[in-house]
Amino acid sequence: MEILDYVNSLNKNFKKIIDSDANEIIKITIDDYSIYNTFFVTLQQKLSTDEKKIDHKLNALNYLHMHSTFMFNGFINDIISNNYFSAKIYLRVIIEFYFKYLFLLYSDEYVSELFLDFDAIYMYNLSNKFDNYLKLESANQEQLKNNYESIKKKYDISDNIKEDYWIKIALEHNTGKSNNKSIQNVIQWLKNNNKIEEAIIIAYEDNCDFNHCGVGSLNYQQLIDIYDSQNKYYDMYQPLLSQFNYILFSIIKKFMDEYKEYEDEETIEIIANNLDHIFK
Repeated sequence: MEILDYVNSLNKNFKKIIDSDANEIIKITIDDYSIYNTFFVTLQQKLSTDEKKIDHKLNALNYLHMHSTFMFNGFINDIISNNYFSAKIYLRVIIEFYFKYLFLLYSDEYVSELFLDFDAIYMYNLSNKFDNYLKLESANQEQLKNNYESIKKKYDISDNIKEDYWIKIALEHNTGKSNNKSIQNVIQWLKNNNKIEEAIIIAYEDNCDFNHCGVGSLNYQQLIDIYDSQNKYYDMYQPLLSQFNYILFSIIKKFMDEYKEYEDEETIEIIANNLDHIFK
């Protein structure tokens, strides 16, 4: 095959989606994503000019809002190009992001500070990992080393710690018990504190099984191929889009619940109405 063959295939997929029965719920999804972006970009602009000191939690949440756009854009791009399997993988990552977002939102300032501090661990590990390919100026390398040593000392951790080790420290801080740095333990903490919905956990487990080549995943792929051949794009994408739109709604709603000063009832109502339409 040539590059042009893939280009032609993509162009055909774009047309399929535009003309499909999923067109309306995809438009709603894009509208919701635009609302999400507008709300948090406006918030970030306001906070950046606020004379008051931004707390660690707002800094951490703003970091995640910014990071989320890379995932959300990728998900929507895959839907529009009819790349179902990639969209499914993106959705799994997005749901895991959602768990970590809620974990920071409902934890205290210490956990957000910890999360942000571990950027120094990541950057130093990355610089060492790719030292043969990415040559840094000695002054920059020294600064990364100093930042790394500072965070090690601050949290009393040893060498060779990976950047996701912050989850273990955060869980132990929240529970007062020894913990593993697993996303399952984060989910359990959210469940114990009634901060998460069972349906989104089930969606995550379904996506994990699919992405990890679980026992039923081949049958699932064959079903999607049948839907595709029959132009049943609503049946293909409605479950994914309902989960994605729910996450958009939930992030905004839960953020406003925690930060009442940024509450915007009109924004919530618009997305809630759109979500009702997608679930029909």
